[in-house]
Amino acid sequence: MRSTWDGDATVISSTGGLRLEVDRLADVPRSLEAAYDVARVERQVVDRVVAARDEGVDAVVVRCMRDVGVQAAREIVEIPVVGPAQASFQVACMLGRRFSVLVTLPRSIEVVEDQIRKWGLRHRFASARALDVPVQRLHDDEDLLLDRMAEQAQAAVEHDGAHVVVLGCTAMQGAGTTVEQRLAEAGQAGVPAVEPLSLSVRLAGVLAQLGLSGSSRTHPAAAEFIRQAQWPRSEWASLPPLPEDPSTHQFLNVERTASDPR
Repeated sequence: MRSTWDGDATVISSTGGLRLEVDRLADVPRSLEAAYDVARVERQVVDRVVAARDEGVDAVVVRCMRDVGVQAAREIVEIPVVGPAQASFQVACMLGRRFSVLVTLPRSIEVVEDQIRKWGLRHRFASARALDVPVQRLHDDEDLLLDRMAEQAQAAVEHDGAHVVVLGCTAMQGAGTTVEQRLAEAGQAGVPAVEPLSLSVRLAGVLAQLGLSGSSRTHPAAAEFIRQAQWPRSEWASLPPLPEDPSTHQFLNVERTASDPR
């Protein structure tokens, strides 16, 4: 298993027997806090996932809570490709009724909200709270960082109704236990703090061991679409008709009914 993460002994030592290879991309920003940087990096991520697959890697974890390139990579390779945001949000839903996410900067709140809508988790989402510290400065003062994380986690539980807290940056790896302890000291014992990176590494290993990967219905092979786009126009007439999709008809009927003046 390989990730774009640059290394952390606590994760490597806790992989449960998995062999973990680390592959850091060259000539990319140290953090992805702007959409522009994400657009610059996404193609490189997908190319490295393909290369990892070709080298015999069984699963890939992309170390970024924006899940950069994950959806595109799933259309190219048949091995599990895990994004830490989707993985941690889904697991948080298993652990509690509602969850909150601790992010670095206020601009990341909207990123989380967009992910929540995309994955259909709005009814399980309590809040996203910002520490107001950029990724590259997270470890300048770790005591201050832990204080802010504990403060925002407590606010998420007491004011937002969170039952689970997700650490919203993979650079926060290793702080989960402290956040849980601080919550317990504040009278909120038993609230899990999910660390997305270590969770994603283990989840990727489980998926690989079970032989599970992305559905071709959700992530149709990009190569097939490219092949179809290159067909001569004369061949389209010989293609079989598309199968009827009841959900499409249902949507159209709802739209038509809603706009019908009668």
